[in-house]
Amino acid sequence: MQNLDGLSLLPIKGGGFIEHERIRGVHYSVAFDGYYCGVDMIEGAFYWDGKRALPKGMVSPDIKVLATFHLTATLGPKPERCISGADCSSNNVESRPIMTLSDSIPVELENYPNYQFRLKYPPPDARNRPYFRFLILESGTAGVGQRLVVCDDFIQKNFKAETVLADIWVTMKLADLRAIKITDKTASCIIGFEDLKFNSGAGRLMFSVMDLNVVNDTVLSIEKYLSESIE
Repeated sequence: MQNLDGLSLLPIKGGGFIEHERIRGVHYSVAFDGYYCGVDMIEGAFYWDGKRALPKGMVSPDIKVLATFHLTATLGPKPERCISGADCSSNNVESRPIMTLSDSIPVELENYPNYQFRLKYPPPDARNRPYFRFLILESGTAGVGQRLVVCDDFIQKNFKAETVLADIWVTMKLADLRAIKITDKTASCIIGFEDLKFNSGAGRLMFSVMDLNVVNDTVLSIEKYLSESIE
């Protein structure tokens, strides 16, 4: 198989190139179609410094890292993984309808601007428990719609957590839910391939719940960075 390490522009499976230098410190995998090699996936840490997100290998030692995000992204004009809500609906039957529930009860979160829960029953109600694994992120940016944030750790027992957050939230009234502040540092969340898109690709982002309030800016920065790295 062709060795791509010495190239300044890495060919992407299916067409196009990504600048090698701009993904320094990020692992990439190469697919071979019988004739040519091409990068089909990148994976690694992106650091948020308060202004932009950069791959771990591109961050200078004197920069203060405020949050770390783990990105897995597929590359190519036609990624093997779906990148649109319509294409992914069959693979995400459980989660995607939460985005469009017409009879849902929105719960705007005061400590997490632009986020909301969408519950099915007026709180408090134990039947809302499964809905607490979903957060809706409204970017507030022109041309960017809502993103689905999936936080399974909210509804399951984490080996480091003392309590299951959803078990507490189902007992709370609407006003109290709006004022919640999450202190479980062990919980994590994911934005999936449907909601992180860039030029010739899509990605999944994993992050700590403690970084919820910088997620929107981070996603926008990563999308911009990767789009500008691909030609």
